[in-house]
Amino acid sequence: MNAPTLCETVFDKSFEDLQFDDLKKFLASPRIETDVIEYKAFDERGRKEIGTHEQRINETLCAMMNSEGGIVVWGAPIGTRAPGSKEKIVQGELTHVPLDLESDQLTDRLTSRITPLPPVIRHRQLSKDGTRIYLFEVPKSPFGPHQIGGTYFFRLYGKTEKAPHHIVQALMRQVTFPDVRAYFRVTRITQELETNTIHFKIACWNHSMRQNERDVSLQVIVGGGRFIHNEFDKRKLSYGHGMQQITMTGVTDTLYFGVMHEEYFQVQVPLRKQQDGDEAYFQIAVGGRYAPLRISHYFVHVVAGQSDYGPLTVKTLDNRLMSDTNYSSDFEDNIKEFEGLTSSSNQ
Repeated sequence: MNAPTLCETVFDKSFEDLQFDDLKKFLASPRIETDVIEYKAFDERGRKEIGTHEQRINETLCAMMNSEGGIVVWGAPIGTRAPGSKEKIVQGELTHVPLDLESDQLTDRLTSRITPLPPVIRHRQLSKDGTRIYLFEVPKSPFGPHQIGGTYFFRLYGKTEKAPHHIVQALMRQVTFPDVRAYFRVTRITQELETNTIHFKIACWNHSMRQNERDVSLQVIVGGGRFIHNEFDKRKLSYGHGMQQITMTGVTDTLYFGVMHEEYFQVQVPLRKQQDGDEAYFQIAVGGRYAPLRISHYFVHVVAGQSDYGPLTVKTLDNRLMSDTNYSSDFEDNIKEFEGLTSSSNQ
């Protein structure tokens, strides 16, 4: 049995199962902040600009990644302090956050200013009776220390503080492996007779400022199509499972921080003439000599002749560490998963 998560320890429910009423009931009793729990109210009485609220959330997320991780409730009750006490007590009605953002928008707004690129921060929007709040589950980062605009933050006695020099040095000594990620993009889709061809690229990035990586490898599995083999291709490629899997070793001699390396591929997808279009599924795995394996999943809605393929691509898993996923290294398991997902989406 796995150890309970922080969310399960605090709220007695998993992050996915936690509901608005659970938080409302929990915060009906007095609560205090700790190094791993932060309650952020949206207090309109202070007339802070929305950007100021976002900045505070940014700093708290950054601090938790640099510390032991934690949970942030944005939209918590307004805290009060007893006379002569520095400790904030949080209790009462949840406060409405007027910012209404989709998942990708929220990720971009609240983590894009954090460098190096943070690990996956899970978040949920919960609402009821006109009150909207956000819940964040922040992991301790293996890629820190993280900063915002040159300033490092960490958690101390339940507060977010700017990290002094000796703390930054200690955080830097904790870095153990590079953060290598792969990004998928369709460049064009062409149609010939009864076949669509998806032309796509995979961009590999090293997001660790102090660690270069060697021996980077890629593996791509496609469901609903097959790779096109080019006999003149001199790359270190190996094909498997009826041309539905490709493995590439030695992607680049050294992958430096901030330098993008791109690889291009083609996949043929039979024209099935589904009423709502055809789909192809891509599973991408990337790793290196020291960088742990990361997994991404993409669905591509196959429509030839489009000028913008962004809306046709749906990302369902983004560079998640393999240890944090239900990823299977078995090819057949992955294809069966794809077939199940596509059949359910077409019903």
